[in-house]
Amino acid sequence: MGVLGASIVWDSRSCTFVVTRYYYYYYYYYYYYYYYYYYYYYYYYYYYYYYYYYYYYYYYYYYYYYYYHYYYYYYYYYYYYYYYSYRTCSIPTI
Repeated sequence: MGVLGASIVWDSRSCTFVVTRYYYYYYYYYYYYYYYYYYYYYYYYYYYYYYYYYYYYYYYYYYYYYYYHYYYYYYYYYYYYYYYSYRTCSIPTI
């Protein structure tokens, strides 16, 4: 069993509406499993709160560190890509 839908989003850059379609499945087994897991996690949430909170920020710090370096190298590549494109596409002609 699935559901087919669509959403309309205004794109200010192109001044047009963008229609996105989405199709997703859901199962009753997964719904009840998530419902059970939610209460199970809520029961042990306060017990493991500080433990989970500490490792969450530890993981988030390293994720942000690697993400920053990835973004830096991506911007570096992006700059040289456009610089090369500008040099090759703007050759003066007589």
